[in-house]
Amino acid sequence: MKTNAMNLANFTLLAAVAAGAAGSSASAATRTYCFELLFKDDRIECPTPSDPGAKRACHQEFHNFSSQPDGDYTHPVGALVEVWDKDDTSDDELIGTFILVSPTGGCATFDWEGASYQNGETDPDPYVIWKSEVRGTAGGPHVVARDMADVRYGGVTWRANALTNCTSGASCDQPGYLLVTTDSTTERGGRAMSLDSSQHMLETYSSILESDDINMRWPSTGSAAFDQTTYEVAEDRGDQPQSACHELGHVLQMQQFDDDSLVNDCSLNGGGHSLNVEEFESCATTEGWAGYVAAVSLWDPQNNSSAPARFGIDFVTATPLEAVCSDNAGIEAQVVKSFWDLDDDENEAAAAPAGQDDEKDSDTIDIAERWSVFNSGTNNREDDESDADGVNLWDYHINSQSWWSNLDGTRHTLFGHNCLGTQDTN
Repeated sequence: MKTNAMNLANFTLLAAVAAGAAGSSASAATRTYCFELLFKDDRIECPTPSDPGAKRACHQEFHNFSSQPDGDYTHPVGALVEVWDKDDTSDDELIGTFILVSPTGGCATFDWEGASYQNGETDPDPYVIWKSEVRGTAGGPHVVARDMADVRYGGVTWRANALTNCTSGASCDQPGYLLVTTDSTTERGGRAMSLDSSQHMLETYSSILESDDINMRWPSTGSAAFDQTTYEVAEDRGDQPQSACHELGHVLQMQQFDDDSLVNDCSLNGGGHSLNVEEFESCATTEGWAGYVAAVSLWDPQNNSSAPARFGIDFVTATPLEAVCSDNAGIEAQVVKSFWDLDDDENEAAAAPAGQDDEKDSDTIDIAERWSVFNSGTNNREDDESDADGVNLWDYHINSQSWWSNLDGTRHTLFGHNCLGTQDTN
């Protein structure tokens, strides 16, 4: 184990679940238990350590294993873990629940003498359980993995690898690495990747996400968001981090609307939607918003070298997707680009057929909170507008324009620079 990568700040105690933790005497010695947790990472269209602008890279490429398994591995930042004391002659005791906050591993420090979980034992024999649950490292809601029957997944335990007799003042380092999975194609492998992908979105938006728990059902036959606290990730998209973040983008918009549904008519070309296929404007806007949330969850919009993309479509290039400006109004990927331009630091010049420069550098959270100003109802500019072409970008802009500084720059970025000005204004 690479103990030089560990420090006490790398773990944060979430809750003293064991009742005796707060009642131990001032003279009691603490124990510090260090371990390194990894999962197999085969995700695509996610920035890697060599890509500029990565908020937190996928494919961290740790290969310091005794058996040298194939592929890349990643530390599950924001993952919740339980630390237990193993007992061979009685029930094991829960010491506490902790959250990983460092991408290099960490240590859990806890009281021992006098704690309710000590039970007269001289030294603990600690081990870890991974909980299939993630949270933003600064707080906020948890995403909890559930199966398709809506049953919460159990944990992955390393009880058999419990460290014997963690003494006071000693370096209680778990030997080697604790591998959540070595196969990304299994149910657990996809679940681990989907949870870690979801955590990227929580890390960006946890300050405005509501509710205590958001449920991620896995593995589904399709990815979708159902209400303010529930979304599903398709089994064949566990390796696509933007899929989980995209669905959480829908959850965020519903929470801002305080509504368990979204106007999202994607029937113009049959069922479903695609990034570069014309749709009704409500579909292009709603799905484009969620696509932007996915991009900004993985890439830093303030880094001018960030290069978010999906399915081969570049979200940074200034050139609109369609050569005729008005043909972009129902294109989902163009809406992704418009929100990214509203957020990013790089304000590029117009590119044909667009006629105006990108003039706005707004704030990620500020952009999201604009959805909260919509009134409830089915009329024009309301959150359940009955028109297939609303809710669209004009509704978003007009409802929130009193909040913006540099209103002209905002309008030019959303519409003139991205050829979306021909969206319906009624």
